[in-house]
Order: sequence, then C-alpha cells, then structure tokens
Amino acid sequence: MSHYKQGQKAVLGDVVRGKGYNLPYEIVGVVVGITPGAEQCNLHVVTCVAVAPVGTERAAYPSFYEEHGTCGEFTLVAPSPTRTEAVVIPA
Repeated sequence: MSHYKQGQKAVLGDVVRGKGYNLPYEIVGVVVGITPGAEQCNLHVVTCVAVAPVGTERAAYPSFYEEHGTCGEFTLVAPSPTRTEAVVIPA
C-alpha cells in the first residue's frame, strides 16, 4: 500500500504537496491515480499550471497537468472526503 511522508495511506481525492518527476518545483494537487505495489512512480497528481501560448501576443492561461511521482515524496494537505478513517495532519 502507498503511504505519504507522514505515514498516512494514499487515497484518491487527497490534496497533496510535493515534488514529482517532471516539474522543477513543488506542486499542490489532487491525487487521481495510485499504483499499489510499485516502489516508485506510484502516484498521479493533477495540478494547475500557467501556460504561455506561442505567438506575438501572449497571455498565460491556467491548464491542468498530470504529474507523476513517488508517494513517499508527498505530504497530505487535506484528506479526501471519501476517506472512511480519521486522519491527523501534523502542523
């Protein structure tokens, strides 16, 4: 079973913070995929990023992006409302 840094079990719909594989900075997003039994690349998180289109006049716009990472590299920010057990989030 996949667990976050603090030891809580990963659940779809959790809001998490951490660094994935493809972006050079930490993200906050919603867990949309978990691969049980995998040691690495076992978490899929959707986050919102600013994208600047190509052209002479450009305006950044928000876009959803799916980032992949290792569950143990992320911390739980807010539990999913579908969780059946109580979760304590350390301050």
